[in-house]
Amino acid sequence: MIRSLLYENKVLREEADVKKMAAQFYNPNNVLWVDIQDASEVEVKALEKEFKLHPLAIEDVKKGRQRPKIEEFEKYAYIVAKELVSKNGSYASQQIDFFLAQTTLVSVRRGKDEAIDELFERLKKNPSTLDKGPDFLLYQILDATVDKFFPELDDIDWRIESVEKQIFKETSPSALNDLFKVKKNILYLKRTVTPLREVLNMLSRVDSKLVRAENQVYFRDVYDHLTRINEVIETQRELTSTATEEYLSTVSNSLNTIMKKLTAVTVIIMIPTLIAGVYGMNFKNTPEFDLEHGYYFALGVMLLTALGSFAYFKRRGWL
Repeated sequence: MIRSLLYENKVLREEADVKKMAAQFYNPNNVLWVDIQDASEVEVKALEKEFKLHPLAIEDVKKGRQRPKIEEFEKYAYIVAKELVSKNGSYASQQIDFFLAQTTLVSVRRGKDEAIDELFERLKKNPSTLDKGPDFLLYQILDATVDKFFPELDDIDWRIESVEKQIFKETSPSALNDLFKVKKNILYLKRTVTPLREVLNMLSRVDSKLVRAENQVYFRDVYDHLTRINEVIETQRELTSTATEEYLSTVSNSLNTIMKKLTAVTVIIMIPTLIAGVYGMNFKNTPEFDLEHGYYFALGVMLLTALGSFAYFKRRGWL
């Protein structure tokens, strides 16, 4: 689906004809926003043919598996951003492609994007925002895209705290499994945020040709948000590493406690077994066989050694 808003002589109108859109692509007197959702093969070819966009950029749009980046061509820039999508506790990302010219912004997205849809409707009611240029539109979309990271970071904080409580309560394999899931999500966020931060850094630079000087402060604001997000992610990585060490330490301590108890029980059982083994050898000259009450004597020795061993290990804290 392709749609557009053309801001011409302070009047806003929707334009559906691709050729008319292309005719306004470099018009210095108007502002044009072309938004394409789930682009078909015909629409992608129209981008290349009518808008005269570079084939390599069009190829990246088709593949949809590019890392966030910015490539500058003679009259426009090709920008790739990533939108975070949460699915059943795991993360995925959707690529959003932008072509930014002096007076035109083309956005190509996959699937529904509420932020873009809301912006489109907002501009229809208040078109004067387009006086700030297509780069300001790009800022608004990127700002909404970056803001989606914050609720997910709060959710990860909550999950880390929950896993830590579970680790201190019991060392179950499910706690370690939950911890690995959190670490996987944090790593995914890191891989998404880092290159996107580089893109915002380039857009906020003073020497950027396609971003107006008065709009660069907005891109710097988004860049600051990404810097803060990156710092939170690093902190969360450290917390998960610490939680993993706590889990392994707790498991090791539990194992040591179990080994102590098993050792104590083994010693308590072993001494009576040794005594019983000695008196069960049935040699002819075993002295104790002449005792009148040798059986009770042996049982008494077994009981005393068992109780003595139990008292010793109890005092040492092994039982």
